[in-house]
Amino acid sequence: LTPHYHAALNTLGLTYYSEKSFTNACHWLEKGKSAAEKLYGPNHKEAIAAANHLLLAQRALEEC
Repeated sequence: LTPHYHAALNTLGLTYYSEKSFTNACHWLEKGKSAAEKLYGPNHKEAIAAANHLLLAQRALEEC
């Protein structure tokens, strides 16, 4: 994995989030979180940011 992989997945998820397509956002943000955790470990700032983005999308999905 390269740093660009998880960044691309997160960008895709955030794009879906901005379009209010929260199911798709959660899907891609989960993949981005997993990739960041594999690359950096779960306590790295990139993995934590990815987890926070996923949490925002999950909350938005619950509110729909």
